[in-house]
Formats: sequence, structure tokens, C-alpha cells
Amino acid sequence: MQIRDPRTTPPWHTITQAPADVTCVALSTMGNDVHVTVLTSGGGVAQSSCTVNPTPGTGSNPAWPGNCTAFVNLTPPLRAAAQRNMQNTAGR
Repeated sequence: MQIRDPRTTPPWHTITQAPADVTCVALSTMGNDVHVTVLTSGGGVAQSSCTVNPTPGTGSNPAWPGNCTAFVNLTPPLRAAAQRNMQNTAGR
């Protein structure tokens, strides 16, 4: 998955820790951060936060993708339980 920051050279940056099976991405800003929320093909939800102010690679803010936190699993409990049940049923 890539994110574009026109203030940096090159402008495109790969967020390497994103889940491999992302089907949908939502971005939102909160203060100095951009929150990257993803939906996977299996229905999982994960989120990372990237500090974008100051510009990544300047001051105390690491360059892309070092300015992003690891993705955290935010899949709602009932969806996670349904996913486990489908995986258990498929393995029979």
C-alpha cells in the first residue's frame, strides 16, 4: 500500500507493515497525524497512525514509513468471532 506526500521527494511511500489483503482504505486527520484504517478481504479492520507534521524526514519526525506506527487490529469482536467460525468450518 502506498501513500502520497507531495512535500517529500519522492512523493510516493510504501507503508510496508499494512496487511497484505487490503480491499479498502480510509484516511482521516487528527492533529499532526494521518490515521490509515484498512479493511481486509476477510473482514478484518486495522489502523496505523502516521505523523505528518512536521514534514516526515525533518526535525524530529522520521522519514516515511518510519513516521507510522504498526497496524493495530481493530476488528470488532463479533466480526472476529464470525471469521474464526468460518475458518473452523472450512477446515472440516
